[in-house]
Amino acid sequence: MNFNHLRYFLKTAEYLNYTKAAEELLIARQSLRQAISSLEEEIGKELSGLSEKRVGEFFSILERQGADLPDVIEKSYRYLVAEKLPVILTAVRFSDIVEDRINAMDVAQVEELVLVIMKKELGAVINIGALIGFILGLINVAILMLPS
Repeated sequence: MNFNHLRYFLKTAEYLNYTKAAEELLIARQSLRQAISSLEEEIGKELSGLSEKRVGEFFSILERQGADLPDVIEKSYRYLVAEKLPVILTAVRFSDIVEDRINAMDVAQVEELVLVIMKKELGAVINIGALIGFILGLINVAILMLPS
């Protein structure tokens, strides 16, 4: 199952209208129709003539094919992370944005930002310490329950 086809279907189901969905997705209406047709072929069920009933049928089919859905989600996630995320990060250039924002701050704002970051870091360290303490406590209880 193609992640984009699923995304296109969900947007079409949201609007119950191919034209509005295509406009929202920034694709041609015909491309959207082709993607929905491809999805229909894959699941073996006609979805055209979209209605709330047809949308419900589609999700029932996905439930019956439930074993495949997590695989589709995982593959889509891996594709997005491996293929698209580096492109997005390069295009957006977060480091330049952060640097520009920090350079625009006065000393008091930078000090406040550093304090906020330090508090969050300290909170994370405290939470990790609490988690480690909890795990060690469970291990201790497990050891005490062992036969002598």
